[in-house]
Amino acid sequence: MPHILLDNMNFECALRLFVAGVCGALVGIERTHRNKGAGIKTHVFVAIGAALFVIISKYGFADYVFIENTGVDVSRVAANIVSGVSFLGAGIIFLRGGSVHGLTTAAGVWVTAAIGMAVGAGMYILGGVGTLMVLLVQYFMHKGLLSDMGNVVTSKIVVSMNDDPKEFADLQSMLKSRNIEIYGSHIKRHKDNSLTYSLDVKIPPNLSTRELLALIKESSNIKSIGF
Repeated sequence: MPHILLDNMNFECALRLFVAGVCGALVGIERTHRNKGAGIKTHVFVAIGAALFVIISKYGFADYVFIENTGVDVSRVAANIVSGVSFLGAGIIFLRGGSVHGLTTAAGVWVTAAIGMAVGAGMYILGGVGTLMVLLVQYFMHKGLLSDMGNVVTSKIVVSMNDDPKEFADLQSMLKSRNIEIYGSHIKRHKDNSLTYSLDVKIPPNLSTRELLALIKESSNIKSIGF
């Protein structure tokens, strides 16, 4: 039994699971850093699960392949990973105030599954390059290093404040001074006479969402703020 557990194939499979988990963790760390719903654990589980399914699909049915008059399509297990992860990604996407959120995180989970599949199939370089590309895209986009493309980021912010027109006018003036355009709004009144504003805003490329929240928090009139 010991020599079976420690043979080259089992060691190789264990290594693939470990590498897949590391790749998933790298993507998950970036998502956790940005306070997204799917964090390190989700991405690690998706990557390891995808790699494990590919390993099972590739080696788990080897004893049936050579049986006469027996047809085995080992690619079916791997093919269904895509369907399963698609359902998982759909659960991450949600609609709030007319805006869709979670698309990037859902796409990240989907790509993480593909990375896990690549590593599970023994394509270490392909999985590593895929991980690196995901991290680079996230880094450059969030750092605003692609601002020369002139992209304007749209976002939704939810602000709670007192029912005072002057306070909201001050908020509008502050946003306008930073070239932030409000192109849509929805107001909800509460029993304590406070108001919640759901604002659709256009953020210039040189200003991150985190910096925008910091600017709004500087106002003493703001009770709470979120996305």
